[in-house]
Amino acid sequence: MQSEASEEFNMGAERAPSAKQIIQEGLRVLFHWEYVALVEYVEGIVPLVFVAYKSVLENLPNIR
Repeated sequence: MQSEASEEFNMGAERAPSAKQIIQEGLRVLFHWEYVALVEYVEGIVPLVFVAYKSVLENLPNIR
């Protein structure tokens, strides 16, 4: 009877993710979020830079 309980415990331990798997999954998630953050940053900054560029161009003295 005691051996059955220890076998069930060992089976549960085999199903649990190892520390290496947890770290790899965490790194994979961070890798993808880095690209999401970069894309969102570019989507926000590029229009602001473009607006600043256009406003400077409109205020130059040689515009027609």
